[in-house]
Amino acid sequence: MAKEERSDAELLAAWCDGDSDAGDHLLRRVFPRLYRFLFNKVGDDTREIVQQTMVACVENRDKLAECLDFESYLLRMARNKLYDFLRKRGRRREDLPGELPSVHELNTSMASVLGRQARDAQVLSALRSLPVDLQVVIELHYWSELTTAEIADALEIPVGTVKSRLRRARDEFERLLRAGDPLVTADVIGSIRI
Repeated sequence: MAKEERSDAELLAAWCDGDSDAGDHLLRRVFPRLYRFLFNKVGDDTREIVQQTMVACVENRDKLAECLDFESYLLRMARNKLYDFLRKRGRRREDLPGELPSVHELNTSMASVLGRQARDAQVLSALRSLPVDLQVVIELHYWSELTTAEIADALEIPVGTVKSRLRRARDEFERLLRAGDPLVTADVIGSIRI
């Protein structure tokens, strides 16, 4: 029987018996299904979980008989790996009231990933647009969490100069953020709270 005619279950069995071509063929066949199942739940981590799922399929091949078909077996393994991933990223199973948190609660949706990337890009762009003396003072204060006295010491300037630079830096930073994408700006200003 040609490899193209073999079922997924037959390809898995052949792969487990050492036929790497069968494994390659099975992976090419099931990858799109697994990817679609996992992508909107975990975004950038999809390929890693697909790989973990395929390893679990090989390691737990004796459970294939418990499932109606290979598709349900594959999705069972994928679901288990997805839950493992979500538990590691979120809360422990015993903390959950009988179910895992939604992917939205864990901020792993593609929209949230893209939103964070857009926000981070906007913040970086605004920071890079500040004059260097203002950029340094705002970064030291908000990201390094130094006091005005510590900043004054680090920059060898009076505390009053740090305060005035910080005030100017805040005003200019917010102006630059507001000049950017209005959809991202509100989120950035709300999350930065400078």
